[in-house]
Amino acid sequence: MSSKADADDVRPAATTDDLRRQAKAVKEDIRGLGRTAKEVAQDKFVDAKKKAVEYVDEGKQKTVEYYEKGKQEASRIEDQVENYIRENPLKSVLIATGAGVLLGLLMSRR
Repeated sequence: MSSKADADDVRPAATTDDLRRQAKAVKEDIRGLGRTAKEVAQDKFVDAKKKAVEYVDEGKQKTVEYYEKGKQEASRIEDQVENYIRENPLKSVLIATGAGVLLGLLMSRR
């Protein structure tokens, strides 16, 4: 009977060592997964940051384009108004006078 008792004493020790090795392996696996997750998160962050910078740069470029187009359009309209005034000076003065009188009447009612 003592041999059976000795066998029972050996098994728990071997099982304990196995459990310790397995626990150590699991701990290392978890650390590895943590590192992998960290690397993936950092990569995703870098990608998101690059995309954000691209969108900001694209927005800046579009803003400059729209500003230039608006500036050109305003210049074109200014040229048209100047030409109209040169071609129709009396009509332009009468229109300006009428607009001034109308604005004066509207403002005096307030």
